[in-house]
Amino acid sequence: MRTVYERHRKCFLYLAAFFLPVLFAGAGFMIRGIDPFGPNCLAAIDGYGQYFPMLREAERHFFNPRSYSFSGALGFSFAAESAYYTNSPLNILLFILPGPVQPFEMDLIILLRFGLMSLSMFHLLSKHYRRLSLLNLSLSLAYALSSYTLAFINQIMWMDALILLPFLCLQIGEFRALCCPYDRKRMKKTCILYTAALVLLICSCFYTAYMVCLFLCLFFLYTILREPDAKKVLLRSLLFFLAFSLLSGLLSLPVLLPLLKALRQTVTVHAERPDFSGFLHPQKDFFLRLLPFMKPSLAYGAPNLYFGLFALVPLLLALTDPALSLRKKLSASSFLLLLLVSLNLPLTNYIWHGFHLPAQLPGRESFLFIFLVLFFAGSGWQKIPRLWKRALLPLLLTAEILANTLFGFSYVQCVSSARVTGMDEKIDRVRDTITPDLSRGEFWRTELSTFRDNGGQLYGYFGISYYSSTMSGSAYRFFTSLGADIYARNVSVRFSEPEKHPLLLDLFSVRYLVEDDGTLTENEDALPLLFACSSAVMSDGDAPGKASGNGSCALTEESVPGIVTQDAFFQALSGVRETILTSEGELDDKAYRRCREAIDSYGDVSIGSIRETLFFTEIDAKAEIRKEGVLLLGLPHADVSSVQIDGRDTACYPVCGFLTAVPVSCGTHRVRIRLTG
Repeated sequence: MRTVYERHRKCFLYLAAFFLPVLFAGAGFMIRGIDPFGPNCLAAIDGYGQYFPMLREAERHFFNPRSYSFSGALGFSFAAESAYYTNSPLNILLFILPGPVQPFEMDLIILLRFGLMSLSMFHLLSKHYRRLSLLNLSLSLAYALSSYTLAFINQIMWMDALILLPFLCLQIGEFRALCCPYDRKRMKKTCILYTAALVLLICSCFYTAYMVCLFLCLFFLYTILREPDAKKVLLRSLLFFLAFSLLSGLLSLPVLLPLLKALRQTVTVHAERPDFSGFLHPQKDFFLRLLPFMKPSLAYGAPNLYFGLFALVPLLLALTDPALSLRKKLSASSFLLLLLVSLNLPLTNYIWHGFHLPAQLPGRESFLFIFLVLFFAGSGWQKIPRLWKRALLPLLLTAEILANTLFGFSYVQCVSSARVTGMDEKIDRVRDTITPDLSRGEFWRTELSTFRDNGGQLYGYFGISYYSSTMSGSAYRFFTSLGADIYARNVSVRFSEPEKHPLLLDLFSVRYLVEDDGTLTENEDALPLLFACSSAVMSDGDAPGKASGNGSCALTEESVPGIVTQDAFFQALSGVRETILTSEGELDDKAYRRCREAIDSYGDVSIGSIRETLFFTEIDAKAEIRKEGVLLLGLPHADVSSVQIDGRDTACYPVCGFLTAVPVSCGTHRVRIRLTG
């Protein structure tokens, strides 16, 4: 048996690097009763409100590619959302399975990520230190099952960065090594691998990719400072690093451009800079996070820093090794200290998180510090006594990681799988009814009588409720001004309690409400996606719906109650000054009918078709206008790239900073509106 192990030692160690963390995490699944070991799943917290519904939406777009989605917030750029949340190539494994994505399938991909993180780290340690050892294996386990990955196990969009980080650092080390002496053939291979991995990183997990890109710059600086190389070698390696990093960014632009456009419109971009004085957390709380068996830090606590205390043994031996040059010791210790301190300083924390302070979840970049500690720990192998380095120390570190993993899983956030997909069968029974045929010009929206975050994306209907970090500030302000509920400030909207907002059902083209038992309630008064109305909705006069030159409606001030805003908006649509909603939110049927008749008097609009493609969505319509006014489109103005009336380009304007209005004259017109994601 020993002979077989020695002969195939490399294969055994690589297999162990992948399967051991899967087995350890699988034991945690059993403890928490996670499917297939129980009724629970990991689609909790943001996994419940964001990732799982978004995976289902991504699956639909995977088989029917298009850049725009009507599944929430009246419409949003799916190209931007997918670049932020769901572009991981591992998700393709979910999409090709029969049927819609299920919670247990997402959980199995999370297990797969644990194995890939460990495998990637083991490959780096083995290649960089040129040895296959049990210590490298135990350090890889510590990387995959650190407190960071256990705390943020529900944040699946972050984890691909942890898989690709070791591989990228390995290629950066090759840049310097292959320049002295210069090896053209191997350098070409390294450049291709580095570029491919960095493009994959940027395109699959933008948020953590930004942090990794900052780290890679620091890591490259470390690699050239640790060795006293000639200027020619330093310059050549610097040119390779800069050139192929820039090339990777350029190759990622088709994915990045829609996302960057969306992020520029979010509230956080315009948020005020925070106070940069002092520390984020007390020093005691901060350093306690290095210890095992600590409850995961999830809400505004100190960052999760645990990586295995036994990993400190080879790290300290390496940093105190007399054979190691002072230059190497200083560069390594300075790098570690810089990362550790940056985790607790407001300014550096602000920079690491994309120049804004994150909501709730702390230290989202702490995986970089954990990686660096374990990477440097691998260099202490030579100083460990033979028995310790061959078996005892790896065994102790592995046992510690296993024990902490089982402890950490007792705090992992779970939710019942039945709760996540509880409406699946009920929605399927009415899907044919609630799904409009866009090619024939049909369009209406649907909502649940009991709200569900990103319900439209989860169940595949055109909805309103939306929760995403790519949500525009104008959408958030518009919905909240009309009285819509929120879950997370600035990034979510809930279409809750629809019975209390009857005018919103009409305004947002909500034709169907799905009750909890699956029955449908039809709203025959829902306004169409595109209709003619009074130009008062975009006037500069004293009309209730007046808008300034930039389209920021006076009604969207947060101090104005939602009931008042809804009432005034409908008055502006009709041009009739008559109260429709009482202060208690009750509908005056007679006043409402007069307003609807006034709106209908402006003309009729029939949509011929709505065409969806990978690059744009196009609406073709015929408008018969009897009174001069505007065409109001129930879609975000920021997403409208062009409007043509009778073949001529026409300007469109924002209404209340969000909806879209197109001035139109009397007569019969052909209208073409193009949306881009």
